[in-house]
Amino acid sequence: MSLIDAIDPRFVDLALGLIALEALGLIAYFVATGRGPAPIGTLANLLSGGFLILVLRETLAGASAFWVVASLTAALIAHGVDLAVRWRRGDASPFGPRITRGAISLTATRKQTNPTQQASEIKTEELERPHV
Repeated sequence: MSLIDAIDPRFVDLALGLIALEALGLIAYFVATGRGPAPIGTLANLLSGGFLILVLRETLAGASAFWVVASLTAALIAHGVDLAVRWRRGDASPFGPRITRGAISLTATRKQTNPTQQASEIKTEELERPHV
């Protein structure tokens, strides 16, 4: 008996159901409070992972290669949408978004006035800590 034979497809169905509940909960929270992750980015991210889990489900069920490739393609498209949304919002910065927690603030800036400026002159990270 292989590992694939030992996995009950109902567990994969449960995971897909939990992803759907997570999506509904996050969107309901956003609509109710106006806070939390934006719905389009949340849906794209969850759909991408959901389609990959669906590939596992299809493989366990012995689905044809067509459906596996279709689900992988859908996952790729959802992932592309997720990246596009993050890129547009600025979340795709190589240094990440500004992080502020308590008295510690991490910032990343890129200041370049001259294209021929040396890389050592580019300020990339600044760490501010309170004096203790």
